[in-house]
Parts: sequence; C-alpha cells; structure tokens
Amino acid sequence: MKRPELPQSTEEPGSYGIIILRNEPGYPLEGVNDYLVRLLGYRDKAEYLESLEGHMLNAVIPEQRQWVTEQIQEQLAQKSSYSFECSLCCKNGSYIAISTYGTSVESTSGTVVTAIVRSVSDERKLAQDAVFQSVVSTNYDYIVYINGRTNHYSVFYTDECIIGKPPLSGDDFDSMGEILAKENLVEEDIPLTIYNTKLVHIREYLANQEKFEFICREKCPSGGLNYKKITLYYLDRENQIIVMTREDITESIHHEQQRKQSDELIENLPAGVVIMKKTEDSPLHPIYWSESFLRMCHITEERMDLFYMESAYDGVHPDDRR
Repeated sequence: MKRPELPQSTEEPGSYGIIILRNEPGYPLEGVNDYLVRLLGYRDKAEYLESLEGHMLNAVIPEQRQWVTEQIQEQLAQKSSYSFECSLCCKNGSYIAISTYGTSVESTSGTVVTAIVRSVSDERKLAQDAVFQSVVSTNYDYIVYINGRTNHYSVFYTDECIIGKPPLSGDDFDSMGEILAKENLVEEDIPLTIYNTKLVHIREYLANQEKFEFICREKCPSGGLNYKKITLYYLDRENQIIVMTREDITESIHHEQQRKQSDELIENLPAGVVIMKKTEDSPLHPIYWSESFLRMCHITEERMDLFYMESAYDGVHPDDRR
C-alpha cells in the first residue's frame, strides 16, 4: 500500500487566514484573505472561490463536513464563538490541518461569522517525529492514533519509523481497521478483530475501563503462528484521542505453553519427581515431591514429612543405601 506524502507547509511565521461567511447551509463565503488562498495552493481569490462554488463547507475534506457543521451549530447555539481543528482541501489534492476560531454577529442579512484560520500541520509533523522515536523503542508492530470525533487516523509502522517513513494517514478509520485486521491474520480471528476495532465498539469498551485488550493470531511464512496482542486506550478522553497498539507476544505465549506442558508432564510421570537439598553438614533432605511420587509410593504428604524427616536415605531400602 502506497504511503501518502505529507503536504508541504507554506506557512509564513505569524500569518493567519481570515474568512467571512454567513451562518447558512453550506456557509456561503463572503470574503477570504490572500494568505489562506496561497496556503491552499491557489493562484488567486477568483480561482479559490470558483473551486468552492461559493460555499466554505466545500473547503473542508468530505469526511469531516458533517462533523464541522455539527461543531459550528452546537457551539454557536451556546455562545457567540466556536473553535476546533479540521482539515482543508489543497489545490494539489492533498490536505492541510488547521485550527480555526470564529465569532458571530447579527446583521440585517443574518448571522455573519468572521473566523481566523491557522495551519497546524507543522505542529503535527513535530508530534509525528516524537512518535517516531517512541515507536522504534518498543516491540510493537505498529501504533495507531485515532481521532474519535473525526475518524482521522495515523498508523506508525515500527519498521518504517526506523527508516523515517511518514505514517499512513486517512479519514476513515473503520475502513482502515478492516485492512489492518486482515493483514496476515488467520481466517477465524478476522471477524472478531474487525468487530473489536470498530470505533463504535471501541467507545463502548472504553466507557468504563482504562484499556481494552484481546489476542489474535498471525500466519507465519513458515507455516506456524505468531500471537498478537491488540491494546486500545484513550490518550485524551475529553478530546476522543484513542491509541491502538499491536504487540508481538509469541515468545511469552510459547513460554507459558511450555510451562504448562512441563507441569503436566511432571504430574503424569509414571515415576515421581523428588527434589532434594544437600549441604556440607547435613544429609540429603527432600524439599519437593510430585503428586505422582506420592501415588507411586502409596504414601500421604503427612507421612512423607514424617518418614523423610531426618534424611532422604531413610526412604531407601537398607541394602541399597551404600
């Protein structure tokens, strides 16, 4: 899957975009300054206004338009201003992350909103660089940052962070979650993994707990299985920022399986197991005996303590002690 290029910032230090719009469906555009036009890659205001068909909502990437409308309406219903972050379309087909603050005033023609727009793409790039460093120091396959409000995601693959590749980003995490779930997983584990990583279910799982974890299995080229632990938690619950990690736990799973097999083997041996301790000043003394040893000798644990109180040699036939 081709990784999209991060849009290059053309921001001038201390510069801001300014837009004037009417609080009506689609937000008809009344005015825009030159800086915002240049920031988004357009030649002039005329070209930009033509691309928007007169409505500022068309400047927002399609996946966020409904959410942006809800934010403006909900916030203006409570006060005369709004603020949030979203992404605007650039002329070259990429998008740029922005922070906007708008205030509304009543006029004879209706409610007019004046908003300031500031690019935050450079800030996000600095944040990504910090994430790169944290990812490469873990044994995660990847870390995903999800905006639960906008459905935007960034997937940081560990092996790609090591060589400095940008994250895989987009604005439909549910679709991306299905792609991640199908990456080499065994068929039986795919449906549950897709279900568990849907945003609606993630919110349900995290409503009353700090994190949610589950295990799935990955097919190996050699024919074996790797075990993966998926962990989900809120990085910022108030702003609905969710983190999803996938960690390889194959080694720990195998160790646990081997431990259980060893325990079962010891308990089911036809001959029992006795562990003894010897010091310079004392004879052999039993410190552990398996259940199978007790059954084989037809002796209880209480009699074992009594019989071997002084020395393990007491349990050996007198003719064999030497």
